[in-house]
Amino acid sequence: MKTKLFSLALLMAAGLAQADDVRLRGPDSYPYTAPPGTDSPGFFVEAAQAIFAQHQLTVDYNVVPWNAMIAGGESGLYDCLLGIHPSEAPELNFTSDPWVVMSPHLFVRPADPLKYEDLSSFQNRRVGVLKNSRMEAALAPLKKFKPKQLVLVPEDKGLPELVRRLRIGELDVIAAPEAEMTHYLADNNLSKLVRDVGRFTDPVPLYVACGNKEKNAAWLDWLNQGELDLMKSGKWQELKKKYHLL
Repeated sequence: MKTKLFSLALLMAAGLAQADDVRLRGPDSYPYTAPPGTDSPGFFVEAAQAIFAQHQLTVDYNVVPWNAMIAGGESGLYDCLLGIHPSEAPELNFTSDPWVVMSPHLFVRPADPLKYEDLSSFQNRRVGVLKNSRMEAALAPLKKFKPKQLVLVPEDKGLPELVRRLRIGELDVIAAPEAEMTHYLADNNLSKLVRDVGRFTDPVPLYVACGNKEKNAAWLDWLNQGELDLMKSGKWQELKKKYHLL
């Protein structure tokens, strides 16, 4: 709770969006959500922007650390959160359907023969995850019973630091979302240097979540209908193809 309050205070000090903006936030989690200012801010961002544009609303979007995003959504500092599961912020309201499904995978060096069967498959290995991430939560049993085997890398260091440590032997395994890691490796010509072992836990459906204000309820209706409209127009599939999410 202290972490959430501290993060929230920092964000409030940074200033608020204009009153008529839809304040959207997501983690730095490409291809779902990514820093603004490029032509590829993430699938959730482009889809939400297209939907709100139909209602003459502009979007104030940025990426924020995971804990700060949850705190800001629950407090009302942000209107809607992008790429989130109901268990992560149960006080918020969610779109009727998930927009994507995230698959948690394990990654090792190419020569590593690791095959995943259950948690015991890698419980004696050094497993790297981003701190305060879904992957850390997914590996809660390992953290509880073999805490020294779970290596937490600061969230702001991201996948580059995890991959660097794997390549030099400081880590044996990385736990990361498949789509995020696949994109990072391909974009940096590292695909041949890291092997995907496969999924190690259930896929996680990701939604858009909005607060409990009256306007947020209307916006959630727009998002639900907007998803259907984008599907009918072909824009939904076009965006999923752009971000390799088909």
